Parts: sequence; C-alpha cells; structure tokens
Amino acid sequence: MNPIIHLYTTTITFLALLAMMSSYAFTATAAGTTTAKGFPHPVLSPIATSTQEPTYESLRQAQTQLNANASSVHSNSGGGRFGHLVLTMPPAEFALLPNIVAFIPPPCPPDHPVHPPNATQPQITEINRLHKATQQIFRTYDDLDKDLKTQLIAATPLCYIDALSHDTLGFTNVTCLAILTHLWSTYGTITQAELDENEVRMKTPWSPPTPVETLFTQLTKARKFATAGGDQHNDIVYVRAGYNIVYNNGLFAEACREWRAKPPAQWTMPNFTAHFKAADKDRRLTTTVASAGYHGANAAVVPTPKTSNASRPSTATTNTDTSARSYCWTHGSIKNLKHSSETCKNKAEGHKDEATSDNKLGGSTKVWAGREKA
Repeated sequence: MNPIIHLYTTTITFLALLAMMSSYAFTATAAGTTTAKGFPHPVLSPIATSTQEPTYESLRQAQTQLNANASSVHSNSGGGRFGHLVLTMPPAEFALLPNIVAFIPPPCPPDHPVHPPNATQPQITEINRLHKATQQIFRTYDDLDKDLKTQLIAATPLCYIDALSHDTLGFTNVTCLAILTHLWSTYGTITQAELDENEVRMKTPWSPPTPVETLFTQLTKARKFATAGGDQHNDIVYVRAGYNIVYNNGLFAEACREWRAKPPAQWTMPNFTAHFKAADKDRRLTTTVASAGYHGANAAVVPTPKTSNASRPSTATTNTDTSARSYCWTHGSIKNLKHSSETCKNKAEGHKDEATSDNKLGGSTKVWAGREKA
C-alpha cells in the first residue's frame, strides 16, 4: 500500500476511535462505583407483603424513590440534568422530560485499549486514558442498575416477581426497569374501590394549626390519583370539595362569603389556592394580634389601694377568675352559665352548637371578665 494512503487511513481510524471514546469519557463521574449508601432513599418503602399484593399507591411511592436514587448519580448523557433516571423510567416517559437529550447507554468496553498501528506515545497515552474513563462510565451505569435492582427486589416479596427469575441465573440478567415494568403492568391498575377511597381521602377535614398548604396538597394528590385511574374531573369538583372543608371548620366565614360572590368562571384551583392562602395568612395575623392584646391586658398590674393599715391584705385583682364559666362558640368564655354555644341567641355565621371550652372547634377565644351580655 502506498505509504501516504496507509498513513491517511491509520490517522482517520485513530481519530474515529478517539472521537467515540471521547463521547463516552465526557460523561465520566469523579466518583467510583455507586452504592445504596449514598442514595436519598437507602431503603425503599415496602411495595407489598406476602398477603397484600402491590397497589398503585405502593408502586408509585417506590417508583418515586427509585427515580430519586437514579437521578442522584450524575451523568452528562441525556442532557446532564437527570442523572441515570433512564434506568428507572420507561423510554417513552423519559423522552417527554423538558430539555431532554437522548440518553445513549454506554457499551461495555474491551478489557484492554486498542491502539492503531504506528500510534505515537502521546496517542497511546490518550487512548489509555479514554479507555479507563469509558470503563468507569460503564461500571457506574451497570453497578447503579444492580444497586437499584437489589433495592427493588428487597422491597418486593418474590412471589410477585418470580416470573422474571431464571432457573439458574435468578435476576442476574434482569434490569431494574424490567422488574418495574412487570409490576406496573400486573398490579398498577387502579380499581373502583381505590377511586372511592381516594374521594373519601380528598374530603378529609382540615383545620389550623395544620398549614393550609396541607389542604391544597390533599386536593392535588386526589386529582392526580383520580386522573391516573381514568376518573377525569374538572377543577370545580376539587374546588367544591376544598370549599366545603374550609367552610365546615368555621374559621373563614368572611373569606367563604367573598368566594361565593365570585363568578363561577373564577372558581378554579389556582384562584381557590390563592384566595384561601391569603385568608389563612390574615387569620393567623389577626389571631396573633388578638392574642397579644389579650395577654397584654391581663399582664397589667392593678395598683394596690393606699391604706394606713400595712397588714391589710391587698385588694388588687387580675383577670384570674377560676369560678364556674360557660363557653359560647361566637362569644367565648363567659360567666353567664345560662349562655352556651347551644343556647346562644346571637350566633355568628358558621356557629357551632357543639363547641365547648375543652373543644372550641375554632370558636372565639375571648374571655369575659364579668357577667356582660355577650
């Protein structure tokens, strides 16, 4: 062969090999092989028991935990933002992630680097470096999949995944994603009974001091679950459920009145969230100010009347009356024993007849000093 042609061919081959190795070496991580010790979720929540098969909820929780673990190990492949999420997420779902780039699984490199003929020492050194880097990339990818698979198997009784096990190899040749896919296809369907239970959970009562965000999360989770089960609803269904929960705790009479005054076109979840988040913030501010004013007034010292008899007991009084008192949801703690939440003749909107001093149900915290007519 013509020496010039041979040199040209050798150079092209070397450059192609170098480019291929560089593309994988670019995704190398500084860390060594992965272990579950560094995962956000070192142990998965149980997916099932020997008597209770996997459910949509248990699979969703495990899927979320595995996704977090896979994402926690960095890789520049796939855009560099999602780590190794491709190991636990189906390709179709992975492709829908924002700003995603195709994730190319790293191939298993040969045991030893391949040097083109007549390679120079600098070229050999670079090829050796890239070969070591590509080995590390593959080991990270492969070891991570094994770690994730081990977690998944530990969280799932074998009777639910034994169909994937080989007689002699067990799960050696089965990926974490393959086991997940099997579990979802076999046990991930939401039943009508589960949809009914979800509706009950959606209507769970809420009241302070639990943050109002808890209510919003409750409604959002209910909607996601219903949608996954094919039970599609418009915003109004969840807005009404949320409104009834807020109205029934009796602490947002004014905010509820303002909400009812809005045109139905504005009864959306974003508007509901913003409206009652602001109402709860105002309630907390009002409660704090009222509490500070009440305690401040009770902390005032009443001067002791002057007397010529130094041994005469002080007639100073503070609002520490411990005599029998009654309680009214609208008016608070009063000395008129005939006035209670049930017998009140001037009830505020949202008044709770069953409220008592031990269980105020969100009622007034005012303490009347005398037998005022509340």
